[in-house]
Amino acid sequence: LGRKMNSPQTIYALSSGALPAAIAIVRISGPLAKKALQLLGATNLTPRKLILTKLKPSKQEIIDMALVCFFSKEESITGEDLAELHLHGSLAVVDEVFLFLSSITGLRPAEPGEFTKRSLLNGKMGLIEVEGLADLIASETKEQRIQSLRLLKGELSKKYLKWGKELIRIRAEMEALLDFSDEGDVSQK
Repeated sequence: LGRKMNSPQTIYALSSGALPAAIAIVRISGPLAKKALQLLGATNLTPRKLILTKLKPSKQEIIDMALVCFFSKEESITGEDLAELHLHGSLAVVDEVFLFLSSITGLRPAEPGEFTKRSLLNGKMGLIEVEGLADLIASETKEQRIQSLRLLKGELSKKYLKWGKELIRIRAEMEALLDFSDEGDVSQK
């Protein structure tokens, strides 16, 4: 895979659990992520740093006092500019944020699994790591959690790559033996 996805659309979704909750995390991924934060009133953004921000779009009431964070596409899990809003987890707050985001041209709600899909298509995660993430989310036991984390960290991918290289080496040796077996200077193992 490893090819870069060029998505013109910016997506957003609730990335934390069901509401109401103490905290609700909303993610925004795509080329308009930073602009969306700025339109919400977050102006002094330092990449990869949570900043307490008054979410107040111009000419509107304050939506919430939230922690916001911005990741450039080089440093984000999706391979695109990514913003996170750590909101108070009330239905009213999240609904108001979603209402505002939906008013921005070029933004749309994410489909289920779309953040992970973008991570895969942009080469930030491999298929095995994506499966590990799905397994981790669904894990119910300690053993399932540990195995899922091993997949997510890429341990199995590394093993498969090692096996693949070894198979290529063995195949090359076999082809050389078959091609040059009648010549006396080729050693046979």
